[in-house]
Amino acid sequence: MWAASPSRLSHLETPTPSLEWLEARRRAIRCEVRRIEFGDSREWEWHEGVWRHRTGGFFTVRGLRWSVPTQSALAGHQPIMDQPEHGILGFLIQERDGCEQVLVQAKAEPGTTGEVQMAPTVQATESNYGQLHGGRSQPFIEWFEQPDPRWVLVHQLQSEQGTRFLAKRNRNMIVRLPSGAELEH
Repeated sequence: MWAASPSRLSHLETPTPSLEWLEARRRAIRCEVRRIEFGDSREWEWHEGVWRHRTGGFFTVRGLRWSVPTQSALAGHQPIMDQPEHGILGFLIQERDGCEQVLVQAKAEPGTTGEVQMAPTVQATESNYGQLHGGRSQPFIEWFEQPDPRWVLVHQLQSEQGTRFLAKRNRNMIVRLPSGAELEH
């Protein structure tokens, strides 16, 4: 297994069992999440009845009222995330030492169980990899934005968590790196 951490890419010389690697990343990475009042956010705001990023990118949080016409007892309302842009969930794979290896990352995000999760090589929305937030570029995105068709094994548009996201779709991809290709990040 290769592994990428938020701070640097590390090629594991000796394969380490995935769960041990993940636990080591969990011990090394610390996140602090604290609640703030809506009005204290510098990046997110109420705009025309929805909660959105100040740039208009990423997603909005809307209210959703739903019902099943044939069963009046089945009705409700809830917040739902509206994110019309497509995200990329992509894995890079490569044969190394006669073995297929997958590049994964240790990803820390607010709300993640265990603070850090094992994630695809690239897990980002268009707003993220387009750097709408003004942050760093997404490592390895160049292999997924306009991939060479010779190296694409899977490229499917699939839905994501229909009870939380309104008609959200992601580009789920697996791209094989050419033999001998080296990654720099």
